[in-house]
Formats: sequence, C-alpha cells, structure tokens
Amino acid sequence: MRKLATLFVFTIVFISYSFSQNNVIVFKMLGTDGGPAGECDIYVDGKIMGNSKENGVYYFQYDTSTNNYTIEVKNTFEKISKKFTVSTKGGTHNLKSDYIGFNQLGAYLNIDKTKKSIPEMFDYFQSAGVTDLFVPVFYDGKTIYPSKVKNINASSRDYLKEITNEGVKRSIRIHAVINTLNWGSGNIADFKFKDYLSLNRSGKYDTGIEGKDFFVSPASQEANQLLVDITRELAINYRNLTGISLDYLRYKKGIAANYITDDYGFEKSSVEMFKNLHKIDPAKIKPDTTIGSDWLKWIEHKENLILNLAVKMIAAAKDTNAALKITISADPNYVYRHGKDLTCENYYEIGEFTRIDYFLMKIDKDNYVADLKAAEPFITKTLPMIEGSIGDDAKFDDILKYLKDNKFDYFFGLYDQTVFESANSNQKMLNIIFR
Repeated sequence: MRKLATLFVFTIVFISYSFSQNNVIVFKMLGTDGGPAGECDIYVDGKIMGNSKENGVYYFQYDTSTNNYTIEVKNTFEKISKKFTVSTKGGTHNLKSDYIGFNQLGAYLNIDKTKKSIPEMFDYFQSAGVTDLFVPVFYDGKTIYPSKVKNINASSRDYLKEITNEGVKRSIRIHAVINTLNWGSGNIADFKFKDYLSLNRSGKYDTGIEGKDFFVSPASQEANQLLVDITRELAINYRNLTGISLDYLRYKKGIAANYITDDYGFEKSSVEMFKNLHKIDPAKIKPDTTIGSDWLKWIEHKENLILNLAVKMIAAAKDTNAALKITISADPNYVYRHGKDLTCENYYEIGEFTRIDYFLMKIDKDNYVADLKAAEPFITKTLPMIEGSIGDDAKFDDILKYLKDNKFDYFFGLYDQTVFESANSNQKMLNIIFR
C-alpha cells in the first residue's frame, strides 16, 4: 500500500527498540517527514523522565524488579501523544517489533450518546491511542455550548469548553462537528425552521430513505447565514480547537430511479435560480446521465449550491483563525455515481474549489473493502472513517485484521464511539497502531 506522507500534519512516531545487558530500551522517534522528532517529552508511570535528543533518541533504563511501565510520548510541537504499556517481567521487555508506528486515530464523541463523564470517555480514547476527537457541536437545531446565534437552542453548560480543556490536558486534538444541512428529526410542529426546509417535487420534506429527517436547503439565505454565524462563533471563541468539520453537507439520500420522491431542491429560491440560469423548469426534467443533459444541469445546480455554502463556511472559519483544519464528511463512491446519486455531495469539486484540508470518507462497515478502494485515488485528501455500529466482535475483528494484513497506513478512525468503551477493543486498536 502506498504510504500517506502527511495526514493532518500529525506526527507519526516510530520507535525502535533494542535490548542490552544493561536493561536499556532505546527509543527513536521519527516525525512525518521521516526525520528525527527531538524534544518529545517522555513520561514513565506519569512522571516526566526527560526528552528525546535532537536525533530523536531516548534511552530508558528499566528496573528488572518492576514488571510493567506505562510510557507516554508527547510531541509538544504537534500537540499529540501516545501512551502504551511495556512489560519488563523477568528482566526482559515484551516488545515484539523493531519499529512501532504511532499512526493517527480519529474518534467521535457525541455527548448525548454516552452516560460516561467527559474525563471517563477521554480515558477510553487515550487508551486506544486516539489523536483526534470529532465532537458534534450543532445538531437537532441546538448547540452543546452557550451560543449567541439567533434562534438556536443553546446549551447553558459549555460542554465544548470542557472537552477542549480535557483535550489540551491529554494531547488529543479536538474538531467541532457541525451537522450542516441535517437539523434533526421528529414532530414537524416542533421544528422552528420550517421555512428553511428542502423540498421534493411534490413540495414534501419527509420522503425517501431518510424520511422525516429535517434537511434544510442550501439555497436558503437564512439557513446559510445561521451556519456561517455558528462557524465564525466557534473560530472566535474556542481557540483550542484544532479544526471544524462539516457533516451532512448534502441533500437527502436518494437515487435517480426514485426521482419523484427522492429528488430534493424544489424550494422556491432554488427553482428560481435554476430557471434564471437555464430557462428550464426543473419539475419537467427526468433522469438522463448523458453529458450535457438537462438532468445533469439540475444535479450540478444543486452541487453548486452546496459548494457555495461550503465556501462561505470555510471562509468564516479560516479568515477568523487560519490555523483551523477543515474537514468535510463524504461518501467515497459519489463521483462514480454522478447523476444517479441524489445527495449531490460532489467532493471532487469541493476539493478543487474550497480551502478544505481533508475529507472524512465514510467507509461502510459492511462494505469496507470496496469503500477503501474507492477512496484510494483521493487519499491525499482523505481520512477514512469506518461508519456504523460495530458491536459485533467478529465484524470488528475482521475489519481490523483486513487493515493490518493489507497495511492500510491511511486508515484513520471510527465513528462508533461505543467501541472505545471496551478495554479489549482499545487493545485491538493499539495493535493496528503498533505495526
């Protein structure tokens, strides 16, 4: 497999081990560029024990009467760390590999989907080697922090501040996730943004695969402004954020064969824009993937609305805090289904025309082999994330074995946060990192 040289500019730490009669383990840290990573802080059993030298080397002399050591390497420049245990029982360490690659690992933390405290969840993430945590901060029309954006249901408790503070302590990078166009589901009478909804040809909001989910229109100027305001607010007020991630930057899922119910984008503003540009009534268009067809013009119109929204939100973030990393969730197969997939999330165009840093490519747990292959041509801008609940140990083992056997150095992370609540699963993930 082709190596990915830089991914989020994370440090990939390689540690070389040798054993001598003096009971010394020689650590050698290498950065993403292959050069030595000097000045890394080395902690042993929670106590700082020095730094790696300029050449990346650190000599650790262990006591043969001690059976285990917990070692943490903190790269203060990249603001990430890796923590692991070394057994020295009987005077011999148990490290089996000459080189251990500390690759990046991404995870999700939705505070509404865990009964654990924030520090408890960070314990799990740290034990699995997580480097980057993606935290939904705007979803279901609400925020997890005290937002001042008008009409938003804002939390009185600043969960985001608590999470970013914990991330700084643990050297885990935090990315704020905005559910861009999906604003929840439920009783329409309780939804305060009805005028923003995306509609199908029949003027309905609740048809197709995603049914009653409230998707707002990228043609709505009010929705656009609200999203831009949230993005700018995050960039200004949360300086410890590493990045902002845009999820659900798409229309509802649907296929061209079901265009009567699945084809969204028929809000008045969207239709008028299309008519003014092409002099065509989109309601009379039928699926046709022939190059230059009216159908593809309609698809590209909706793709451009999404692209324009992405440009505005990314500008709000980057012009406020240029250091922020921007990621967008996407399906790696969209470009192969152009004109047939009605989500209109054309990440190829977004990658070309915006200041995005990376895509979080959603790899279906039941189709991971094909999805990883689909993502590979775009891998220089891709962070593959396994999507779907992986409560089945056999399925989880199969995925990890495939990644390890095929040396997927660009494997990035998991959406399923429940996996991280298992010490056994976390050890398995460490085995992917230790290779």
